[in-house]
Amino acid sequence: MSSTFVENWFKVAPLQLGLLPTVEVHKQRYRNHIWYVLHDRGGDKYFRVTPQAYSFLLRLRPDQTVDEIWMQAVEEAPEEVPSQQEVMQLLAQLHHNNLLFFRSEADSEAIFARFAKGREREFLSHLMAFIYFKIPVWNPDAFLDRWRHVLGPIFGWVGFAVWLFPALFALGLLLDDWGRVSAQAAGLISWENLPLLYAAIFIMKLFHEMAHAIVCKRYGGHVYTLGLMFIVFTPLPYVDASSSWSMRQQKHRIHVGVAGMYTEIFFASVACIAWYYVGPGILSGFLFNVMVAGSISAVIFNGNPLLRFDAYFMLSDALNLPNLYQKSSQQWLYWADRYALGTVGATPPSDHPNEQKIFALYGVLSFAYRMVVMVFITQVLADLWLGFGAMMIGMLLMVWVVMPLFKLLRHLLRNPLTRPNQMRAISVCLGIFISLVGGLGFIPIPDALEAPGVVQSVSKQTLYTIARGRIENVHVRHGDWVSQGDILVEMSNTDLDQNIARIDYQLEEFNWRLRAARRSRDIDPGPILQQTQALLERKADLLRQQNSLIVRAPQSGIFSAPSLGSRVGSFIARGEELATIIDEREFRLSTVVTQDDVSTLFDGRDLDVEVRLHAKPGIVFYPENVSLIPFQRFILPSPAMSIPGGGDIAVQRDAEGVERAIEPFFELQAPLKKLEGVRLQEGLLATARIALEPKPLISRWVRDISQTLQRRYQL
Repeated sequence: MSSTFVENWFKVAPLQLGLLPTVEVHKQRYRNHIWYVLHDRGGDKYFRVTPQAYSFLLRLRPDQTVDEIWMQAVEEAPEEVPSQQEVMQLLAQLHHNNLLFFRSEADSEAIFARFAKGREREFLSHLMAFIYFKIPVWNPDAFLDRWRHVLGPIFGWVGFAVWLFPALFALGLLLDDWGRVSAQAAGLISWENLPLLYAAIFIMKLFHEMAHAIVCKRYGGHVYTLGLMFIVFTPLPYVDASSSWSMRQQKHRIHVGVAGMYTEIFFASVACIAWYYVGPGILSGFLFNVMVAGSISAVIFNGNPLLRFDAYFMLSDALNLPNLYQKSSQQWLYWADRYALGTVGATPPSDHPNEQKIFALYGVLSFAYRMVVMVFITQVLADLWLGFGAMMIGMLLMVWVVMPLFKLLRHLLRNPLTRPNQMRAISVCLGIFISLVGGLGFIPIPDALEAPGVVQSVSKQTLYTIARGRIENVHVRHGDWVSQGDILVEMSNTDLDQNIARIDYQLEEFNWRLRAARRSRDIDPGPILQQTQALLERKADLLRQQNSLIVRAPQSGIFSAPSLGSRVGSFIARGEELATIIDEREFRLSTVVTQDDVSTLFDGRDLDVEVRLHAKPGIVFYPENVSLIPFQRFILPSPAMSIPGGGDIAVQRDAEGVERAIEPFFELQAPLKKLEGVRLQEGLLATARIALEPKPLISRWVRDISQTLQRRYQL
């Protein structure tokens, strides 16, 4: 409880004021406590007060001063009356939300001026955040009243059951054809697809907002506005369903909030089912856009309570913590103001320890998620046109850097609460600023580059079939040790045998003709000799192919052919990979370094590399004589490094069907010495950590940003 008397009481004591006539009061229960929600119908503002504060507000009359009313309350119920400090805070908050009127004309004019200024600040805030404004178009309240009994039951239990079936069915279809989804999503953010994407977003948003309105009307609320809001210059529909905040039952308020999301999921599911069965074309493209727009909006934006959309208000209502976002910011600001700057008069948004923990946790999570979303939006806009991205970055710098610094300066220099500790507060802020600038810009920090790698045998040979044949027998199993010259596979090819026999017959014929030509002076033996030589060369090639049907080990090592044993009795084509013989006595690590990162390695120094196997991350290899192959490549050292093979590198198939990395890379090779207790194997994935020269963080950030701009936008 604050002290009963305060020295600044004289500022409010002579005021004659009262609640605006447009203020409605709704009694609600939060966390087993009674609260009163004040709703200003004119300004559409909501404010929550305790029963003690509400009892004091009921006493306010424009023909009595605040001091007179407070003294009467003290005489009648001294234990229930709020302190002078609490009264001042209450009146200041109501005054800030324009819920009070004053008997003095000058004060009334100040109210209107402040109202206009508040609207201006609100507009500028939206402008800086999203280029945001609204245009009311239609009052749907009468329409919803007429159709209330028809539309309302759609959002009951029967409607939920109808919703559930297509949602689950669509999820199964997505998992079944995820490759097609990924391929089509690659062109989602392109100029050619933007009209379809915008049409899909507009339609889904209209359904979303109408769902809010229908459920709000179902529980007796009013919806007076349906209009267009402009977000990043894009018009989208909206409805004003804020009357749901005054509903007494929490489940009704939450139902209003969730209605828009599961409506979007329903239509996205229907679009997904139709898209799955429709052939390629503009209809398929539109259905795909509807599916993506509805699901992303419902999951990433409206369905995530870390952004101030539907799920945020539902979480705030479920936790019985109104204004969760604002109070989370206020909680961190209070801790900084009270314990870092030393402002004794700073007050927390809540005196309850559990609520303070919730505010603090939500503040951190929401800030981090908001940063990720805004960076993603900026990147999408920049991919469309770099100017959009530049404008977005400028607005983010204004909102996240310039404006907070301006507010901090105003707090340090003009806030009465900081005057007693002004020197300490300024010193702390300067110290933090100097520490940040010095730490980020001048102090070198150990730097390292992490790159994916794969373990490879130094000596290995891949066996390919020289001739097409039928696999008759596989003499060894996958993983067996073989010696040089051992028979591995036996194959047969009757066509090859027949061709050799046919050539033998032809050779006999040509030999007979050659003898006849030599006995006769009229026949030239030269052409016969040429044809015979061609047949002999053809026979030699066929014999080579026939001999290759008995496959022998070209070197000693481990026989690697996981699926060959199951192919006995089947034919294998010429030139197909048959098996690999791996010598496990020596291994090396082949590491892929991107084109952006390789410039940091060409400085003539010895590379300091640490290698950790994914299978045994606790064991570290320290290879020596690390070499960087100075040639740009696209073919990965092993398919295991690609995303389809279980690695991290994105690949695509070229016109010949060969998997190639999407971005060029350089290969780093490092010999690996065997360690006790660790068995190295061909194809094991690993991560190489390459030590770089220590650099300040700002230098590293500038390097990363420059590389990103060069790679994505060729700047």
